Amino acid sequence: MKPLTAGPAHSASPLHGCSPSARRAGYGCRVRLLDRYLVRELLVPLGACLACFLIFWVGFDTLSRLEDFQREKLRLLDVLLFYWYSMPELLLTVLPVGLLLALLYALTNHARNHELTAIRSAGVGMWRMVAPYLALGLGFSVLLH
Repeated sequence: MKPLTAGPAHSASPLHGCSPSARRAGYGCRVRLLDRYLVRELLVPLGACLACFLIFWVGFDTLSRLEDFQREKLRLLDVLLFYWYSMPELLLTVLPVGLLLALLYALTNHARNHELTAIRSAGVGMWRMVAPYLALGLGFSVLLH
């Protein structure tokens, strides 16, 4: 009688499906702790930038359209729905600038705390270090296109 097994020995590996060179290098298809940290440190200022830009944009746009809203006798709910439905168009305008400012803030904060030096001295290459930022930027580019 054969013993019960969970399948091939490599199927339980977190690197299953990755290239052999990625396995030899010690990183592969899984998201590393460093990647999650760098993305988290970018998403917090990105959320703040987007919120501030959208608040300013909606505020100034409301002031410029106030006479139109009053002439049409729109209620507050109607105005809120108008801006809710126009949010994708606003994000197309605001997201690239917000991402740029958030990236500058995150990288400046990393440099101020000497985290970039620590990452490089740990043996992580420059391209590997910026890979999460490039992936996030590419993802937002595809999302906006």
